[in-house]
Amino acid sequence: MAAVLAVVAEDAALVALVAALLALVDAADALLDALVALVLAELAELDALVALVDALLAEVDADDAELEALVADVLAAEALFDALVADVAAAVALFPALVAAVLAVVAAVEAVEAELAALVADVDAFEAAVLAVLADDEAFDALVAAAEADAAALVADVDAAAASTSSVHLALSVLVLIGCEPVDVC
Repeated sequence: MAAVLAVVAEDAALVALVAALLALVDAADALLDALVALVLAELAELDALVALVDALLAEVDADDAELEALVADVLAAEALFDALVADVAAAVALFPALVAAVLAVVAAVEAVEAELAALVADVDAFEAAVLAVLADDEAFDALVAAAEADAAALVADVDAAAASTSSVHLALSVLVLIGCEPVDVC
């Protein structure tokens, strides 16, 4: 019995050793599960970190696109400024021609004013000539009136002489006036 007890004790020790080994295997299994969970958590954290890096890279790409758009805007603004400078330079280059054109217009206006002054002087001279002609006409009318008065006086003299009884007086008064001698008539 002692041998049986020894075998049983040996078996009990062996069972305890197997139980301890099984507990050790269970502990190793739990440790392995914990290690797998830790690796999975690290992989999830790594995936989150990769996602964060991807988001950062996308943000960098967006910032690069925005920067490229800003550079394009700056280049466009620079081109517009260059065009404005060219326009200003062209306007400055045209300024002497504009001044010359304005001076030419001023000269033309002065020439027109001179021509207008000459025309006014011509009109004034013409008016003076017309007034002189009218004055001459009035003088002529006065001469005509005087001649008519002289003729009327002559007619009156002729009428008076005709009314006289002396034929010699008639011959002298009428015929001398027309250039004949009284002797020629008789």
